Amino acid sequence: MALLAGGGAALPKSLRAPAVLLQFVALVPFGGRTALLLASAMTALWLVPRALVFLRGQRVSLLAIAVIATIGPLLCLALGAASIGGFFDVFTERFADDGGSAEARLAMFDIFDQLSIRDILLGGGADVIDSIRRTMGLEWGIENPIVRLMLYQGVIFTSFLVAGFALFLWDIARSLRPGYAMAFVFFIVVINSYESISNKSASLARFAVLMLTMFSFAEPRPRDAQRHPPG
Repeated sequence: MALLAGGGAALPKSLRAPAVLLQFVALVPFGGRTALLLASAMTALWLVPRALVFLRGQRVSLLAIAVIATIGPLLCLALGAASIGGFFDVFTERFADDGGSAEARLAMFDIFDQLSIRDILLGGGADVIDSIRRTMGLEWGIENPIVRLMLYQGVIFTSFLVAGFALFLWDIARSLRPGYAMAFVFFIVVINSYESISNKSASLARFAVLMLTMFSFAEPRPRDAQRHPPG
């Protein structure tokens, strides 16, 4: 999403499309279902206005036409080869068999019914929550960071933590050049689909470094780098 939105301006345009395609391919074995579906949907929305520009007959650079004419047939061949190799079978299996993950996202709210008001406000004991979770068959854990924090740490602590998290993202956004919104939306939606920041994870640190690197005001553009070589 950061690449599609113009992040990493120093990256040559010829490498941007291959980099985006590489990330999509990597989402199949390494990404979650939510990330894969959301990335596909956001990419489709990103393509709509650009397709309309082409259909309305507005001027398009010869380089863009040459790239489309070259990549189009190659992409069709790649999709055919992937289908023969069973790539799409692996893709569909991720949605057909989720190991009860979808049910866990609904059942996790039932845990609150077995807690007292004090436990909800201040957090239930870890042993108690783990026991209830296993009894309810939630082997996948609590697949939402806010719900998990409320169960283990309580609503009061969670409120402070969520407020601090929002202010941290706001502070990062203030130091970025325009274009970061797509990546922010993607990140916020995806981290709410699993335990993410409620557990020991470097996902927030990785995201902060990625945004500060790819949308920095001081990021050199390719022409500037050529005009003013290092040293």
